[in-house]
Amino acid sequence: MTSWTPTGARAVVRTRLMLAWLAPILVLGLVVFVHELGHFLAAKLTGVYAPRFSLGWGSPLWKWRPKGGETEYVIAWLPIGGYVRMASRDDEKMSKIEGGNETPLDADLPKPAGWDPDAMVPHGPHPVPEHRWFESKPVLARIFILLAGVAMNALLTITVASGIYAGYGRQIVPAVVDSVVADRPAARAGFVRGDSIIAIDGRAISHWGD
Repeated sequence: MTSWTPTGARAVVRTRLMLAWLAPILVLGLVVFVHELGHFLAAKLTGVYAPRFSLGWGSPLWKWRPKGGETEYVIAWLPIGGYVRMASRDDEKMSKIEGGNETPLDADLPKPAGWDPDAMVPHGPHPVPEHRWFESKPVLARIFILLAGVAMNALLTITVASGIYAGYGRQIVPAVVDSVVADRPAARAGFVRGDSIIAIDGRAISHWGD
């Protein structure tokens, strides 16, 4: 037998309070991350240069760029949400808004670790071509990039809702009699507790929904 103590009660309260503020942050972080993933995939599809995709904000804790790849993948010190950096004429301003706060792409950079002489800035010495900037793309391509984040959030909503419905949605309850009220039609017809109803007027049924 387990005894209930004030210390145990306080621990439960602390746990519930922690989950109460942590859960919304994690959910918001997932929504933001998926949103930015949509922008990133759309940018890749339309040929916009995207030098960084980050899980979380702030200084990188871990980063990796495939050999010969354009994009550096980052896990930041605050791994909630994320951002994608796209080449833009307002690069410095946009990178600060997104949370990366990187050096502008047109700056004269020192050679960092992982410097690639064949890569574009900030990973190498080559400037970003004009046709790889966000603003250089046709209007439809830019609209596609902007709407891709919302589309990914919609897809996330459908996926989560479908999963919840599949796991906790319609419950199939078998048509088994739980109780019978004396002198009522069911009792007079001979129903007793535990009977299974398998057909009504000759039509087969399997659960109460039928």
